[in-house]
Amino acid sequence: MKHWMSIFTVCVVSLVLTTMATADESEEEQKIVNIVKETWTKVAAKEVSDGMIGPKGSIQAHSSGGLWIVRTPEAMATSMKESHNTLEFTPHHINVKFLGSKKDVAYVTYYLVGTIVREGKDDIPNYRTRASNVMEKIDGKWVNSASHFSALFGGSGVVFD
Repeated sequence: MKHWMSIFTVCVVSLVLTTMATADESEEEQKIVNIVKETWTKVAAKEVSDGMIGPKGSIQAHSSGGLWIVRTPEAMATSMKESHNTLEFTPHHINVKFLGSKKDVAYVTYYLVGTIVREGKDDIPNYRTRASNVMEKIDGKWVNSASHFSALFGGSGVVFD
């Protein structure tokens, strides 16, 4: 009987600890999902949002190809305001995977669907791309440290002109 009680105790404790970890991760996952959604709302308004880019900047690769670039928050804001394109995208199928022993790094994948509104030119409707972000928790806040975008189904990527 004592053996069964020990097994029962271990099972209950394991269940409680797993449930607590899952609840914490679910809450953090929802924060990240909200940041991703808010980011793309702000991008359409050509504004930089909280969480969009880390204080040290973000390493980025765009769907149009090219080399990796490091963007500071200031450079990102300037680039967005000066761009002739407006990216009106909605994120879909947002997945978050936590990494590291402290769960303070998250790998985020999703798809973007929308329209590229081009000043003085025809718009690009039904634009689709794959997106991935590496986010880290700095001072209790999730920020984007890296982003990669790749055209979906043979698309040409975002046109920066």
